[in-house]
Amino acid sequence: MNPQTLRKQVSQADKESIITLGDITWDRFQAIKTSFDGLQAVRLFYLAGVLEIISPPSRKHERIKSTLGLLLEAYMKEKGIRFYLCGRFPIEKTGYAYGAPDDSYCISSDKDVPDIVIEVIMTSGAIDKRELYKQIGVPEVWLCQSNQLRIFNLRKEEYHEVPRSRFFPDLDLALLLRYIDYPTSMMPCRSFKQSLEAISKICVGLVSPVCQKVDPPRNCGVPSQLLLRLGGVIGSNAFSPISPARIST
Repeated sequence: MNPQTLRKQVSQADKESIITLGDITWDRFQAIKTSFDGLQAVRLFYLAGVLEIISPPSRKHERIKSTLGLLLEAYMKEKGIRFYLCGRFPIEKTGYAYGAPDDSYCISSDKDVPDIVIEVIMTSGAIDKRELYKQIGVPEVWLCQSNQLRIFNLRKEEYHEVPRSRFFPDLDLALLLRYIDYPTSMMPCRSFKQSLEAISKICVGLVSPVCQKVDPPRNCGVPSQLLLRLGGVIGSNAFSPISPARIST
């Protein structure tokens, strides 16, 4: 097989399918959500009548999420920062919003709302995830997309992009980003500690490959399964699709 063709196939496999539906009432969304109880890997986001159904995360999505978490936790441990892992913290505002980030943390003390939520975006959808997290007042949102790591702080009920985290003002995001999609899971922690001492910035080594291992996503044939399941719940005329009932691949 041509190497360029193989690379293109791998790149396409990294993307995630999205079905976007409009004019979905909260009650109808609840019925749809219940119908997906047996497919926990499928992710649902709802905001102001718009519903996104996202296929199980790709292998690259899970690798980036896991690596970013390992790097951030290594940094906090090295700096002596107390943290609480909240994971896929469920966010819900009855009648208006629902979803869960890829990861989340409370810093210094455990709280009802996480201080930081992290979202790895492989395929853009119609819902701005920041609007979702704003509903419960998440102080800081990290968006990792297209080899970029962007941080947004909540001020006066709006998110504003900032160059550094309010919780980790000396964390060098550019240096952190270099390691997020590193091709191997073996980099000595010794390198991380030496770099911290030398330049007072982060240079994190990935930990044990056992901790880094990510199970490959199930091959669910997602678009057809999702549509079949949706058809049984909402019927063919029960929703207004967006441009039209789009499946982004």
